[in-house]
Amino acid sequence: MTPPESAAANASFRHYTPMRLLEAAGALRLFSWLCAYAMLLLMAGTIAQRWVGLLVAQESYFESWMAWLGPVPLPAMRSVLALMALNLAARMTRMPLTLSKAGLWLAHLGALLLILGGVAAGAGREEGYMLIPEGNSSAAVYEYNEDRGDDFKQSFSTPIRALPFTLTLSNVVKDAHPGTEEARDYRSELVIDDGGLKLPVTLELNEPLRYRGYTFYQSSYLTSEQGEATILAVKKSGAWIYPYAATALLALGLFWHWRARRAG
Repeated sequence: MTPPESAAANASFRHYTPMRLLEAAGALRLFSWLCAYAMLLLMAGTIAQRWVGLLVAQESYFESWMAWLGPVPLPAMRSVLALMALNLAARMTRMPLTLSKAGLWLAHLGALLLILGGVAAGAGREEGYMLIPEGNSSAAVYEYNEDRGDDFKQSFSTPIRALPFTLTLSNVVKDAHPGTEEARDYRSELVIDDGGLKLPVTLELNEPLRYRGYTFYQSSYLTSEQGEATILAVKKSGAWIYPYAATALLALGLFWHWRARRAG
């Protein structure tokens, strides 16, 4: 005979049918908890910018799968977005495909596309660094490994791509903490030369510059015998059209659902 404990365990296990698991995966409460955690993660990443800078905080909290709170690993934004995508997909499988629910379908599809578009944009992103001496122009983007230390000639030896415009460094400023050489802020005064159009801009440590799909971050500052130079981190996101298409689809779905409820 089957022991009572084993029979109870088998009965409990049978309750976890594929439909029940699908229902749990698409629960609205789960999505609400994920949104709340994402807001906390956004706050933590924003606060961390003060100590580690915008670029490092963005990579650690928003572009990674895991974030570390001391020795404790926590899900980072990519993990949260993956769970949100699974939640939305599971919920859509349980929604009836009718004209009255078309607005909800479009809204869910828009939200899912927004999440997947963010992942696709990250996967197709181009990254690199620029080294621009003061008073010089450059369009070259290099692959730079910070582990090489101060051997910048080796680090910036062969460009991996060129920008479709040039940047001229008019002035670079390093502000140190009082009484120390530790940098408190970097600031680069640049001129974008794009086919004859000259656009003066200022790039600061926690205020990136966005232009023609490229994002420039103030990464570092260099002083040598040849003078001062700025080091910029360069990123170009792939699949940039996804957020716009997804937002339009989400808005259309919500409007359709609102009209359907008023008509009903």
